Amino acid sequence: MRIGIDARVLFGPHTGDRTYLLNLLRQFAAMDLPHEFLLFTDRFEPLSLGARDEGQGTGEGLPANFRIVRLPKLSRWLYTGVLLPRACAAYRVDLLHVQYIAPLTTPCPLVTTVHDVHWKRFPETFPTRDRLLMDIFLPLTFRRATFIITDSHASRSDLVH
Repeated sequence: MRIGIDARVLFGPHTGDRTYLLNLLRQFAAMDLPHEFLLFTDRFEPLSLGARDEGQGTGEGLPANFRIVRLPKLSRWLYTGVLLPRACAAYRVDLLHVQYIAPLTTPCPLVTTVHDVHWKRFPETFPTRDRLLMDIFLPLTFRRATFIITDSHASRSDLVH
């Protein structure tokens, strides 16, 4: 199986979303799965899935079944809406994993991870435009997703209610 992953967060600031994805990939690597993992990104810097990651890479590299696929740098909405689905088709991806918002169409099943609903709980900390886009596009993502993953019961409860 060829699994595509929106990996942009791996190459940006050290956030909770980045930590989640890095640890997910580490677990996949440790399981020695027969699948191919395509890490789609519009950014690049050295990356290691070793136990310690300082954001600069440790020289250990990636397992043979992991590959970074660089896509052109566009706005995050054009990247998600246009480049990601095209890349899934071009690389014949069998499953796409994203965090939060997914493309409106993809040629393959979709899994999304939603960590929280901070834009609803703390709206003053998010620009109005971002809140509106989340309110519009997250329900569309949920309708299309084969699976929706949350990190906690609290997040699940927030999403259900």
